[in-house]
Amino acid sequence: MKGIFKNDFYMVYANAKAFSIFMLLFGIFAIVCAGTDSGLYYLMYYVLIGIVGFSVNTVVAVFNGESTSKWGKYKITLPVKRADIVKSLFLSHIFWLGVGIVFAGAGTGLSGLLYGYSFAQYRELSLIFALGISISLLVGAIFIPLFYLGGEDKTIAFLIISLLCAIGIASLFVNVTTNVDYLLRLAVILGSSAAALLLSYPLTLCIFRRKEY
Repeated sequence: MKGIFKNDFYMVYANAKAFSIFMLLFGIFAIVCAGTDSGLYYLMYYVLIGIVGFSVNTVVAVFNGESTSKWGKYKITLPVKRADIVKSLFLSHIFWLGVGIVFAGAGTGLSGLLYGYSFAQYRELSLIFALGISISLLVGAIFIPLFYLGGEDKTIAFLIISLLCAIGIASLFVNVTTNVDYLLRLAVILGSSAAALLLSYPLTLCIFRRKEY
């Protein structure tokens, strides 16, 4: 599986490198603006775009690469289990989500050191982190099985559907937990989204095992 994961990594790397440059420039802008009256909102946008952006970039790059290079058809002929192929996709998704969190955390941490934030402001930022992570996990949970179920020609449509559904579901998690204890609220948002991704793995595997090329 190590070779499969490495291939998925290199499929994403070029796009991730370009997106990293964008995040670096956007981060500088967000940090500079963070000292203004509405600066916290720029930082929130930076956090949300960074976390979700890397995750969406992963599914786009990997599955677009499989479609254009026919790698998806070729790799099932290799001496690897289909379970390892699916597992590599989910691990790649989680890995790049982690990269997005690192970028978002670095920008937030530096802004906090430069300007200082109140406890209430940190709570708001933490909720935005939870929302971004939730959307990212849900995008993977919805898109990956849909791709294998529907085929390569519907990739863009499935991505749009997945992203809209993920935003809607994650926002619902945030809204229905408004009156819940803050830490429990974060746990519910993140735990529910993580559970969705975990359940998506056996579903995707079941679909992929039945798939014929």
